[in-house]
Amino acid sequence: MKERIFESAFNSYNTINKAPMEGATGRIYEVIDDSEKKYALKLLKKERINTRSLKRFQNELYFCLRNRHENIIEIQDFGYIEDGGKKCPFYIMPLYNNSLRELLNQKISHQEVLKIFSKILDGIEAAHLLNVWHRDLKPENILCDTDGENLVITDFGCAHFTEELLITQIETRPNERLANFQYAAPEQREKNSKVDHRVDIWALGLLLNEMFTNKVIAGTGYLTVASVAPDYAYLDQLIEKMIKQNPDERPSSIDEIKQELIVRKNKFIKQQELDQQKRRVITKHKVKDPLVLNPIKLVVGDIGYSNGRLIFYLNQKPNHEWIDEFRRPESYISIPDYWKPDKFHFNGDKIEILADIKNAQNILNMIKDYINIANERYKVGKEKKAEEYEKSEREYLEKQLEEAEITNNLSRDLKW
Repeated sequence: MKERIFESAFNSYNTINKAPMEGATGRIYEVIDDSEKKYALKLLKKERINTRSLKRFQNELYFCLRNRHENIIEIQDFGYIEDGGKKCPFYIMPLYNNSLRELLNQKISHQEVLKIFSKILDGIEAAHLLNVWHRDLKPENILCDTDGENLVITDFGCAHFTEELLITQIETRPNERLANFQYAAPEQREKNSKVDHRVDIWALGLLLNEMFTNKVIAGTGYLTVASVAPDYAYLDQLIEKMIKQNPDERPSSIDEIKQELIVRKNKFIKQQELDQQKRRVITKHKVKDPLVLNPIKLVVGDIGYSNGRLIFYLNQKPNHEWIDEFRRPESYISIPDYWKPDKFHFNGDKIEILADIKNAQNILNMIKDYINIANERYKVGKEKKAEEYEKSEREYLEKQLEEAEITNNLSRDLKW
């Protein structure tokens, strides 16, 4: 491509050796100024110059010069170049290395969609608050950096400006055909239809769905958000509302869309939580206590005698709860006092009793019985505690479900 030089009142810009991007009425060049800084330059094509296109270009230029919203393109300089005897106006804007179209081609992660979409909403809302509607929203007219963090709405060439903002007396015709009408609202395709800011709301609905599905809605039976991203299914009702054929049935403002995003998300989350609670099953709690799973036993053949005490060895050290069950007196009424369970002493994994060795067999038999009874009582006690916990958990869940149902009904029925 042959180098071109564009001059404004205070700077000059040389084209970089890249083919320009072609639009319906303009070309976008990548240029570099006298200080070696890169910019994008939009030039009105000489073959498209007429009274109407010049006035539109002027309206777009003046609007973006006066506007300083971070999500609307900033025009930093302007001028004109002569080409074939025609004065072709141009303006200078920051250079972005991506558009929403590129992000869509690369596929946007579901977690990033609403973060990007909120910036688009902010930019369009800023224009609407000044009674300016874009009328040609599409991915190519949304510029951004690689990750979509810095994002601006551009190309207000087809925008409608109210009389207060008109730099000229140009009026945008409501039934004018756009160069790319894939995102055009139904009223933009019909002759003599009223066109207002709600055409942008239609396009925003298409864009939001496309950012999840990578498909542009065309008629009924389209690919929904729920089908590709179930966690964001709450967006489908809003999108359906935004693309209503009748503009009166769409959200009336960007603020209404923002509010519905919040409300629908909250309702969806509440419903999900309620559904999860309804599906929750209270499982029977199995006792996992080590002394229940592996009961206390005497170690066969392991016995000791010291200072008049018989010493028996256990397979593991019992805890205090088990020892309390061992020493409970209810079942030992017929046992001589000096052999009752409370006379036995525990020392780690050893059990000791002061006794004559000639009674060793009787004492051994008693210990085995005491251990069996203690094991059974300990197991029953642990199972009872597990049942009590299960009962309290079920009662808690029932209360939670009841309150969640009430909350869900209130959220659905109240008119906000």
